[in-house]
Amino acid sequence: MTLDEKLKILYKVTDLEVLNIYKDMACDSVKSYLNIEDTNENIYKKYESALIEIIGNKIKSENNNGVKSYTASKMSITYEESSAFIITDKIKTLLPVPFVKLMG
Repeated sequence: MTLDEKLKILYKVTDLEVLNIYKDMACDSVKSYLNIEDTNENIYKKYESALIEIIGNKIKSENNNGVKSYTASKMSITYEESSAFIITDKIKTLLPVPFVKLMG
């Protein structure tokens, strides 16, 4: 099963263009975190689980418009910190330790 198929099943994504943009942005996040330069195709293969989590965080934050909690009586809304395309602790467990680039 491909990454696209898994994302469609897990998050009911129907717009493939948006999904491709999210995949590219998630790959950029992984490359930045790991300090690597690699093709997106290699990132898809190596770190599929992390990409699913990153894209899932983005889709979930869109679905609830960033609202963490809502109280109807006397109107109280709490907004959550966006975790879209952020490498959270949960995602770090799915990735290797970042590579160190030496200057010189």
